[in-house]
Amino acid sequence: MSPYIGRHGWNTLAIGGAIPDEAMREAIDTSYELVVAKLPRSQRPESSSSNSS
Repeated sequence: MSPYIGRHGWNTLAIGGAIPDEAMREAIDTSYELVVAKLPRSQRPESSSSNSS
């Protein structure tokens, strides 16, 4: 299981369940990007801006 925070709180995605792997990766990536975007620039990982698509 992979917990991540969505719009209304924490969600849990079951690996190997009904959610396709690509959709799961996309949900986790989006969640990470949203969290990093709210961090002060001094606390953001250096690689986050170079990984943007």
